[in-house]
Amino acid sequence: MTATFKGKRSTSGIELILLDIFVFALIVAGIFHWHCSQYNSRLLQLYQDNEIEVSWEKQHVHELEETVNNVSSSYDELLKQNMEISRRLSEMEKEQELADEENARLRIEVNTALANLRGSRGFKVGDVVELSNPSRHDHNKLQVLPPFKVDKRSSDGIYQVTRVTDGITFKHIEEKFIKHYAPYPPGTEAVCNIGEFGLQ
Repeated sequence: MTATFKGKRSTSGIELILLDIFVFALIVAGIFHWHCSQYNSRLLQLYQDNEIEVSWEKQHVHELEETVNNVSSSYDELLKQNMEISRRLSEMEKEQELADEENARLRIEVNTALANLRGSRGFKVGDVVELSNPSRHDHNKLQVLPPFKVDKRSSDGIYQVTRVTDGITFKHIEEKFIKHYAPYPPGTEAVCNIGEFGLQ
């Protein structure tokens, strides 16, 4: 004979335990899901921040590259200008050397002409003269002394002269060393060779 029970079904202890485990699992899953969501949010934020920083770094690098390129272009331009200036200075130095050589040549010609004008012979007492050694040539400079006045003249062309700057008298001066005196123009190069004549 089979007994039949009617009404509410009673819950066994095992079912309650299983229900508790299921609820607990749901709670754990919910907490895990929440933590995963938070972690993913943080990862996404870090990714976005890193992407912004990388973008800024790229922009900074690009600006630095442009700056380097500009500096390089400026340096190349300055280098070209410096080379052009050096070339021009070299040309100017050569031009100046040529001009100096031409001036020296003209100076020699002028000094030679002046010496020729002063070179007439036959000096008389009282003439103002200068002494010059025609055998000396120090870079084509005139060989001169201060002005002298003729005191005496012998028949063989030997003179006695007095230096007008201090009144000292010198004897036995050969005529080849004597020229008529004339003031030299400014800039004339000359060498005093008083020792050539034994004048002390």
